Amino acid sequence: MASVRVDPDKVFEFKDERSFDRWLGKHWNKETEVWIKIHKVRSGLASITPAEAVDVVLCWGWIDAIRKGLDDKSFLQRYTPRGKKSVWSQINVANVERLTKAGRMKPPGLAAVAAAKEDGRWAKAYRVSKTKAPDDLLAAIYAEPKAVATYEALSAQNRFALTFRTLSMKTAAGRAKKIAAFVEMLKTGKTIHPNAKPKHVTSSRGTSRWSKRRSARGGLPTSTSTARRPCPSALDA
Repeated sequence: MASVRVDPDKVFEFKDERSFDRWLGKHWNKETEVWIKIHKVRSGLASITPAEAVDVVLCWGWIDAIRKGLDDKSFLQRYTPRGKKSVWSQINVANVERLTKAGRMKPPGLAAVAAAKEDGRWAKAYRVSKTKAPDDLLAAIYAEPKAVATYEALSAQNRFALTFRTLSMKTAAGRAKKIAAFVEMLKTGKTIHPNAKPKHVTSSRGTSRWSKRRSARGGLPTSTSTARRPCPSALDA
């Protein structure tokens, strides 16, 4: 399956939750995505955390999406507007309830919640930690040795993606077709999400392409309380 490509013009850094909230308040209905460069705790660099970013996007009717590794100090996390058929997890249902009590939910976020309650997605929120691969999916995979080899090497993210997408099918025929497609994908060694660090991230000398471009262009802007716009480059998917 096609992987997501990072658009360098959509990459930002936010020092804290407040700065991201201000930015999204101006762009929630104008942008189709944003990639945030999030610094890891051990980096010692000021940065919004993944949990803080999720709170912000829920308030504005957005959702967190794919994550891409960058270097030993940071990673990229994608956020997008929530789609009309976007499913909800029980974790985010609880997050919204907490944010609502705190008076933080904005009209776009409340509208997304209302739509989910109206069409039943809210009541069908899934439990992330309790979801197990269905028997029919596993049976189909383990009937094909090549698919098994790929499946057993999958990351937790990829295993969950297979399980969740299978369970999301509305009809038996659609589910069978989806499972067959997954088996064929696994037989060729492909995955839904990148299962390992992309080969092009690091050169033969151990220097990332991001780092090379960053150095060539004079490095990142200095830290501010607002969004840093944009990072000089981004990983290609």
